[in-house]
Amino acid sequence: YHLEIASDKNFKDMIYSKDTISVNKISFKDIGEGKNFYWRVKAVNEYANSGFTTESKFIVKVKKPSNLDSKIMYEQFVKLSWKDNSNMENQFIIERSTKNENDSENFIAIDTLSSDETEYIDYALENDETYVYRIYSENSVSVSDYSNTTELKFSVDGNSDPNIPEEFALSQNYPNPFNPNTKINYSLKEMSDVGILIYNIIGEEVTTLVNDSQDAGNHTLEWDASNFASGIYIYVMKAESKVSEEHFQAVNKMVL
Repeated sequence: YHLEIASDKNFKDMIYSKDTISVNKISFKDIGEGKNFYWRVKAVNEYANSGFTTESKFIVKVKKPSNLDSKIMYEQFVKLSWKDNSNMENQFIIERSTKNENDSENFIAIDTLSSDETEYIDYALENDETYVYRIYSENSVSVSDYSNTTELKFSVDGNSDPNIPEEFALSQNYPNPFNPNTKINYSLKEMSDVGILIYNIIGEEVTTLVNDSQDAGNHTLEWDASNFASGIYIYVMKAESKVSEEHFQAVNKMVL
C-alpha cells in the first residue's frame, strides 16, 4: 500500500508518505496535536497502482491539562492550579459541580481563561458545600479530554485568623519627620488591588510605592526619599477588595 497523510485536503503539505506498507493497519505517535489531518491510500503491485481512496479526515486532540489541584485560601476563596501540557490551545474552560447527598455531579462552566494562565480563583462559594472541579482546553479545531477532578469541602468555622486584620487601615509613617527613609504600615482585611502613591504639597504625583494585587494581612513598605526635596508630602492608599465589593481610601501627611 501507498499511504499519504497531509495537513491539507489537497495533500500539498505532506506529513507522511510511504509506498512499501504491507499491512492494512498502521499506528502513529506524536504526529501533532490540535490539528486536522487528511489521509488516503492506494494499492500497488509490481505492475500497476490503484487509484487513491477518497481522502478521509481525522483530528488529533489538544493535550489535556493535568495535575489539577484545589486549596482553600484565607477561608475566603478556592485557588485552582494545573499543569499546561500543550502550546496549541487557545483557552482553558473551568467547570465546577456541587456534590449532593446522592453523590451525583452536574458540571457547569464557570469561567474561560487565556492559554497562558495556570491558576484560577473561585470566589462564588457557599459555606459547607462540597465542590468538584475539572478543566479542559480547546482551540479552533479540537477540544482536549478533561483533566483529573479535584474535590474539596468549603467550610468556614467562623474563627478569625489572628494574622488577618479585621479592617483596612493605613498607619502614620515612622519616623516622621524623617531623613531620608521612612516606613509605612497598612492592613488589608481581604485580598485586594492596592495602590499607594506619594504627592507633593501642591498635589503633583511624585512616585508610586505600590500598584499590585496583595493578600490579606499586615504589610510594611519603606520609602527612600534621597532624591526628593525636603518638604511636606501626602501619601494616599486605595484598596479594592477582590473578595467583596468593599473599597478603602486613606490619606496621611509626612515631612521629609
